[in-house]
Amino acid sequence: RLLLSGQDIGYWDRDENYYAELLHAGYVQDDAFSQAAHGLEGDILAGIELDIAAVDAYKLLDAPDVIEAADETGVPVAGYDLPGRVASLRVEDRGYRLVYLAFRLEGSGPGAARARTLERALAWLSAPALEKRMEPDAVAPGGTLSVTLTLHNPLSTARSVTLWDPLPASTSYVEGSSAGGATYDPV
Repeated sequence: RLLLSGQDIGYWDRDENYYAELLHAGYVQDDAFSQAAHGLEGDILAGIELDIAAVDAYKLLDAPDVIEAADETGVPVAGYDLPGRVASLRVEDRGYRLVYLAFRLEGSGPGAARARTLERALAWLSAPALEKRMEPDAVAPGGTLSVTLTLHNPLSTARSVTLWDPLPASTSYVEGSSAGGATYDPV
């Protein structure tokens, strides 16, 4: 799990393998020519408006990068005030998560928006992740299909959770087959 924030990461590292392979990002240009970044509707930063020339910021930003998703794993979560210019991505891939802000968070503001950005990014990074595995891939009528649900909790504190995962059509539960503290509720 990684929260990465900074202008010029793309500018300097766009040709490095990790940039596309781990960040799932593509570099578009060095300067967004923008004074604001906003969270995109329906995602983790929705409703947040950041001034990237805020007077209460640590340092003013001069040239925040414009980025894009390199593949379907990278999901834009914030844009600049000019249409189509991506300011931030989130990635969930092969068991890891990251949020990449292509501007310096400490250089944006106001302070309350900066705090909300950090709070939401960290909440998404630390949220439990559910993995579902079904074996075998295909099963003949009357055969047995094993469904394994694994909930990954990145925090060191225990969480009480309820999972709801309906059985696939044309299947039935084998009594007593739940394991690992799970119970089956036919409702």
